[in-house]
Amino acid sequence: MNDQLALGYIAGRMRELGFENRYSLRFKHLRLQPAETLKLKGSPQQLYVLVEPAEEIRIESHKGVFDLSDDRINELQYEHSGSLTIINQSLLINDVKMITVIPKNK
Repeated sequence: MNDQLALGYIAGRMRELGFENRYSLRFKHLRLQPAETLKLKGSPQQLYVLVEPAEEIRIESHKGVFDLSDDRINELQYEHSGSLTIINQSLLINDVKMITVIPKNK
């Protein structure tokens, strides 16, 4: 997924959820150290959209898993919400680029 596709996806998804244009975006560029595990706490309404597939990165949330190295997964999730666990499975520093979607109340 690239930036343009992600932004179009987000607009449609937020319409589906009833937020229309009532949301803000934050671009997250996370840099994880070798073998680092990072936990992000978000609300269930907040969305995290992975912009670039990252090698040797595992992302887990209640929506599913993204992990290119796990051949047991038959569907990789680019959309996550709530609390996330991000694991750098590499022996090198690794980057994760996401867009955080924060809904606004009426």
